[in-house]
Amino acid sequence: MKKALLLFRILTKRMLLEKSVWITLVLTVCVTAGIVKAESVSRTVIFAAVYAKDSGLAEQLATHEGLVCFVPCESAEEVKQNVIKGKAECGYVLGEDLLKEIAAGRGYWSIEVWERGDSAVTYVIDEILFETLFSEIAVEWYGKYIAEHPAFQNTAQALGKESLQTAAKEAFLEKLEDGSTFTLESSRLEGGLEAAKEDKRTYPVPAGVGLCILLCVLAGTAKALEDVRKGRFYRQPAAWVRALTIGLPTMLGYGAGVVTIWLADKSLLTLSMAGVLLGIAVLGTGVGMLLVLPAGRLRARNGSRR
Repeated sequence: MKKALLLFRILTKRMLLEKSVWITLVLTVCVTAGIVKAESVSRTVIFAAVYAKDSGLAEQLATHEGLVCFVPCESAEEVKQNVIKGKAECGYVLGEDLLKEIAAGRGYWSIEVWERGDSAVTYVIDEILFETLFSEIAVEWYGKYIAEHPAFQNTAQALGKESLQTAAKEAFLEKLEDGSTFTLESSRLEGGLEAAKEDKRTYPVPAGVGLCILLCVLAGTAKALEDVRKGRFYRQPAAWVRALTIGLPTMLGYGAGVVTIWLADKSLLTLSMAGVLLGIAVLGTGVGMLLVLPAGRLRARNGSRR
């Protein structure tokens, strides 16, 4: 047992000093990370800085999904600096009680806007910002309309205007969320609705990781063949030595591959994906063993004849 552990330690130390394995791992991780990063930057996303004293409004804007990504800031100065440094196409400073002022019909409200001199999309972002604002205000207007409508005066007297207004707003939001009103579906002409849902990534991350594992298999197989050619470890069990020589770098490649997929896109790292990569590692190690063991037996025969 002690000899087996010593042999495992020696082979592991040798594998960790193998330059070809580390070059393969570093190149795979760096190339994958670089391509994924470049693809994420190349996607059409416009950043707009926003500072809102109303925390609810700031949260609503931050969760907006689509062409524009609203980046929440801690102060008006941070908004300005993000625009100056080019981190955002434009920036908005929303005053306190902005939604209440608009909902009440008062016209003395304003939004401070900072924009880059070469920006051509500020008007588009303006439309998206106001769409978000007025979708919130519409709920207030509806509740106020119901509470003040003559047809609901008896209910308003029984419940109170504020309670009726709150109930109307809740009912309004519930109808919007349960799909009983109407929904809009958009599809792409070239691929329909399913194509619109597909991932836009062009670089196949799992394929790159699989290639990394196979390259580690080749590196381990080459080292095992070199051991056979130079007669190393000839007194040790051949199958055990060859399996470790090929399997150790392969499993290192597998571990690096799993980490690479996790860093690139966590949604890709499923149990089935991990199983497929493990299967590639085991199969590659088995194929390497089939190539190396006959060569070892042939050398042993030639050595006995001499």
